[in-house]
Amino acid sequence: MRQALAVLLLPLIGFAAEHNHAFIIQNLNAPALTRGQAVYERDCQICHGTKDRAGALPMAMRFAEGQFKNGNQPHAMYQTIKNGFGLFMPPNPNLSHQQIYDVAHYIRET
Repeated sequence: MRQALAVLLLPLIGFAAEHNHAFIIQNLNAPALTRGQAVYERDCQICHGTKDRAGALPMAMRFAEGQFKNGNQPHAMYQTIKNGFGLFMPPNPNLSHQQIYDVAHYIRET
């Protein structure tokens, strides 16, 4: 009976951990930075550019220079990345909660 209960609860525990924003934020670390860099280079760099090079979309903020319109705290950045902002920042529904926080961590730290 306990084993059957554990089999049922494990997916719920994993779901709760992935959706626990405070837990994810508290555990942003060096591996999260590396994962965030990969997401940034794959999904964000084309529009936002890098420290050394502007992106393809002139209206897209260069993070090393600009002011964050919705705030630069992790959850504020999460909301912007997840839901989009205005006409030029589309929502990113294909990124997991962890991926969004990882890329926000990368942007904040670099």
